[in-house]
Amino acid sequence: MRALALTTVALVCGMAASPALAEGLPLPEAVDIPDTYATALCPDEAAGQLVLDQYLVAGQYFADTTTFLAGLKASGCAYDDGRVGPITIDSVIARKVVQAGETFILYRGTRADGTDVIGLVHEEGNNDHPRNPLEEWIAWNTMDGTITVAEGESGAYWCPTPEAAMGVVDAVAAAGDADAQLAALDVALSRNGCPEAVGDFQISDVLGETTIDLGFEAEEVWTALAATDATGKTLGLLYDASPFR
Repeated sequence: MRALALTTVALVCGMAASPALAEGLPLPEAVDIPDTYATALCPDEAAGQLVLDQYLVAGQYFADTTTFLAGLKASGCAYDDGRVGPITIDSVIARKVVQAGETFILYRGTRADGTDVIGLVHEEGNNDHPRNPLEEWIAWNTMDGTITVAEGESGAYWCPTPEAAMGVVDAVAAAGDADAQLAALDVALSRNGCPEAVGDFQISDVLGETTIDLGFEAEEVWTALAATDATGKTLGLLYDASPFR
């Protein structure tokens, strides 16, 4: 799991701030930890501080995961894999900059049911973690929320409206097998006035998607998007988001 990997890497090197110096530390940009992002919870502040002080050892490239996991075992801290609902970060006990762009925090927080917790989380990773379908799609398919389609590149069409792009997706989804779906795609693109796209498109919403299964590592994932082109015009973008495009 990507979130677990980020958290494990972030929690395994550097020097910890002492609790005495941590009073008044600023909250992170994101004060919620979604249940889709990993955080290690500790029985008390001392246990979390033990991990910070004694079990954070730099590895060859990122961090010594074995030492960190041993620290979790020694301290009684553990990943809460079955958690349902977000944790709200109420205060920061300690913050550690491992290297540029990698910071983790020991925090006091509250579960969705009101239970108090103390935990460790990767700050930048949690800040950047997607919190809705649009953010998740952007994280997996773009660098900065913009799709750039080069001249002659396949797999992208612009439509007069986002609804027109969704109309193409609906037509393909209802068509049946792969051959019928490919035929329906051509017809729906023409009917909805969607020519091939070229240029930069800023994505603002994900409306829906459908998959055409063309065999092993040959799928097409046609996604209807609301987008803005380089002129600032709002339109629909039909985009093949398959990793094999």
